[in-house]
Amino acid sequence: MHSPSERPLTSSPLTLPSPPQGERDQGFPLPSGERARVRGRRALAIFLVAAAIVWATPAPADDPEVPEKYIKVDELKALLDAKKRVSIIDVRVKEQYDELHIKGARNIPLRELPTRLTEVPKQEPVALY
Repeated sequence: MHSPSERPLTSSPLTLPSPPQGERDQGFPLPSGERARVRGRRALAIFLVAAAIVWATPAPADDPEVPEKYIKVDELKALLDAKKRVSIIDVRVKEQYDELHIKGARNIPLRELPTRLTEVPKQEPVALY
């Protein structure tokens, strides 16, 4: 007999279990914790690439077609008192407009404004409230 330190090296070869039917071999098997880390790193890399692409997109070349300026109620009243031509658009819902509105104001609810822009004058200042 052989002593424990003189054991022959001819033992059965190490075999790994084969993957279930239909799954392909994906290379060296990783422990589940390591797989999660690899997936996390991959997701982070994809996120960083996507963020870089979004960040690198060009900014608009010019200012908007129509400049916007916020004014106070007093300034609007001064324009109206000076008989300056100003279109006033009430962007509240119709029920609120019907209850009370500025004389001469038109009602175009804010949700409808994008589809009704043709009704907004382009040749004079417009005040939305």
